[in-house]
Amino acid sequence: MAEALAALGVAANVLQFVECGLRVMKTAHQLKSSTDGATATELEDLTRDLSTSMHTLKASPVSHMSLDLSKSISTCADLSDELASMLSSLKLDPKDSTPWKRLKVSVQTHRKAGEIGQLDARLTKLRSQIMDSLNFNLLSELVAQEASENSFRADTLSGIQKLADKVAALAETRPWETSDPSDPGPRPLENTGDKTFRVFLSQLVDGLTILRQEKRVNRVLKSLHFRQIAERVSEVSSAHQNTFSWIFGDNPKANVAEWMESHENNEIYWVSGNAGSGKSTLMKYLMKHPSSIAALDEWTDNGKIQICSHFFWSAGTAIQKSQEGLLRALLFQIMLHKTYLIKELCPERWKEDSFAHMEPWTRRELEDTFYKLAYLPDDPFDFRICIFIDGLDEYRGDHRELLSFLFDLAKSPKLKICVSSRPWIEFRQAFEKSQWKLAVHDLTSDDVQKYVKDKLSPQKPAYPWLETHDAAVVDPLAEEICRKAQGVFLWVFLVVRSLIKGLANGDEFRDLQRRVGELPSDLEEYFRLMLDNIDSVYRRRTARVFKSLVHTDASLPILLFHFINLEEEDPDYALKDSLKPLSESQVLAIVKPKRYQVIAQCKDLIKLTCFDHEPVVLRDRVTFLHRTVSDFLRTESMDNLLQERAGQEFEPRLTLSRAWLAMIKTISPASIQNKTLKMDRLRRFVLAIIAYAQELEALDMDSQIHAILDALDMALKPLLDPTSDSGKSNWEDCFLGIRNKTILGVMARIAHFHYFEHAVPFLEAPERVLLLSEVDWAPRMAIASGEGFMLQLVFEEYVDSQTVALLKKLCEDPSSSHRAQAVAGQSAGTAPTLKTVRRKRKM
Repeated sequence: MAEALAALGVAANVLQFVECGLRVMKTAHQLKSSTDGATATELEDLTRDLSTSMHTLKASPVSHMSLDLSKSISTCADLSDELASMLSSLKLDPKDSTPWKRLKVSVQTHRKAGEIGQLDARLTKLRSQIMDSLNFNLLSELVAQEASENSFRADTLSGIQKLADKVAALAETRPWETSDPSDPGPRPLENTGDKTFRVFLSQLVDGLTILRQEKRVNRVLKSLHFRQIAERVSEVSSAHQNTFSWIFGDNPKANVAEWMESHENNEIYWVSGNAGSGKSTLMKYLMKHPSSIAALDEWTDNGKIQICSHFFWSAGTAIQKSQEGLLRALLFQIMLHKTYLIKELCPERWKEDSFAHMEPWTRRELEDTFYKLAYLPDDPFDFRICIFIDGLDEYRGDHRELLSFLFDLAKSPKLKICVSSRPWIEFRQAFEKSQWKLAVHDLTSDDVQKYVKDKLSPQKPAYPWLETHDAAVVDPLAEEICRKAQGVFLWVFLVVRSLIKGLANGDEFRDLQRRVGELPSDLEEYFRLMLDNIDSVYRRRTARVFKSLVHTDASLPILLFHFINLEEEDPDYALKDSLKPLSESQVLAIVKPKRYQVIAQCKDLIKLTCFDHEPVVLRDRVTFLHRTVSDFLRTESMDNLLQERAGQEFEPRLTLSRAWLAMIKTISPASIQNKTLKMDRLRRFVLAIIAYAQELEALDMDSQIHAILDALDMALKPLLDPTSDSGKSNWEDCFLGIRNKTILGVMARIAHFHYFEHAVPFLEAPERVLLLSEVDWAPRMAIASGEGFMLQLVFEEYVDSQTVALLKKLCEDPSSSHRAQAVAGQSAGTAPTLKTVRRKRKM
């Protein structure tokens, strides 16, 4: 279309020239009978106009001309020359316009009458040709434009149909409700036969609006989600078949169904139980059982009910045992299924032009959002929510403060809250006067006997005497186990496992009785017995496994223990170049035998969990069998015993640093580039090593941890900077929120002073000056957040004042002049000079 408009402009210029030429011819004819000179003056003016018109025509853009227009311009040029020649002979100077001269011009005009007539005819013909050509071109353009519009319309309609199909698919497959429960969702496209294009554009706008809202929904949900959001509940064992059936029976001590159905009360239900009594398993049972749904339907009068949960985990990551993790997990689950609430609960994060969604959630914002949810005004959709919170005793924070917050929420008519914990004093005091509670360990005697019988019965075919004396053997064992267990299901689990191993060893009935009788009923004493029964050959290795798990306070990849074992032969194994990236088949070849080895050597005090969604290096994880095992091994007596077995030289943080470094070295660059191993996993490995480095600084292990940090720097180079082929490490990634090149940049960020003392040669290298300037400690982002001050202290402590001043200039104003100054300093060999004064600041 733009080219058509340009061509039209060229044609207009040609016509302007022709019209001007025709006026010149008309005026020349009048000159024959003119006697006052006025006509000659007018002809002079027309001549100037003709010259201007020709100049404009010659300036027309050639790229937009058709062949006809190009020929017309050529004809105009010829006519222009002929007109100029003729008019020069008819020119009359107005200042010297005597009657004689006017007569002379008139005579000349008569002589040229034939020539003037011919020029006039040629100009008239040219105008006719231009008009015909212009009309033809415009008609062709209109035809082409119509064809283009038809094609565009067809493509657009096809795009609309695809968009509509996509919107419909989203509506069918997304696991949450529409943004408005009364909205039936995206409508299918109407038949195109009798609909106008405007209707389809309207449907397109509707579809795009839905997709834009979906994008906002996903943005908010993503900000709430965290990777371990469902990890703990998946770790909890499901209830054994036919156990916990009493919870919905007539036992007056188990009134949870009555609480669920009640309209009047706004109290929290408390499930208490001794360590290992099965509280978490019961909570998982309650939140999934159909009877819970039926009872809660009574409360909602068959309205909409949503069940959501959070399981605190003391062995998990920081967010899994925090109030932030609790609220983010609950809000995520609620908003996932009720997306129409997001706009009202999070108005700032909902705004399309707001940057609020980029900011992490604060505890205050999470609490305020939950209060809004709990006390929304009359909701036309009348939703109700039942919340299950497991392991209040595993929450790392002020328990009374958390209880106060939950009690405030429970006053809402929209919410019911059920919690579980050990019977610690703060929880007993909080629920002392409440009728809505139960103690698991007082109600599981029948479940214990049922579990024992169900586990021993499958052994009958292998042991004929057990088949013959079924009731006479199994019943007494079940009763004795139930008596000694005192409601602690974990103890029952361990004892039954011991009995099954005894049967495999050929034990008879009296042997089984003796086993049960000799096993300590106290859980901690049982753990001590298990530790003592570890083969002496494995005690050193297993003690190191236990110490590593205790210090980490989280599950660890089983591959990590392969590297920990290598330390027994060579403490510097992780620094060797022999460690190369491993393929998936090589990892599996290492992990498969390690699964059996670790479990067998550690005598069932640990367990193995498989996370199928994780990459192979992280898929199999090792953790303690139960939190009580971790608590037991943390006691002073057990810690001393483990240290003695592991060796007094053993330091778990140093061992784990080496193991994580070895893990990083065995990661292939391809797994990072194709995102088989996501960047956040690699970031966790690196941050673990850096965290240990900070802790080891106080233990006079600088030389060892510095060697690990240097090796880490080089190991990250091919993973994060695969394009670099130089020998110098130059990897770059936002491990701590801002850009850092090399481990030195990261350590500077956290003010790891000892590593700077180790890095003296690094700082003295002239080529490193510009590299240090890349670390964002300067007064733009870093100093505003308080982080830059730490780096400034480091540089002022270790680098000469001239270099510090230059670095500040580079960061404040990275202009070419300052950079040139730095380069010039390097060329002259002026390297940064380290201060020799003793460091005064301790951090």
